[in-house]
Amino acid sequence: MGATEEKILVEVSDDGVEFDQRQSTEGVGLSAMRERMAQLSGRLEIFSEPAEGTTLRLRVPRPS
Repeated sequence: MGATEEKILVEVSDDGVEFDQRQSTEGVGLSAMRERMAQLSGRLEIFSEPAEGTTLRLRVPRPS
């Protein structure tokens, strides 16, 4: 987690089983995060690799 004068960054990682982002098995959690990021003019990045786990990175502009 971090912040600059322009943005706020939150990163969450785990070392569990990865998932294929191209599959349509998305639950409510990821779709809700995407919706919130859109409302905040933010960005959600998902990194997931076999035997490496998953990392979610959220970036939002810092309120003025």
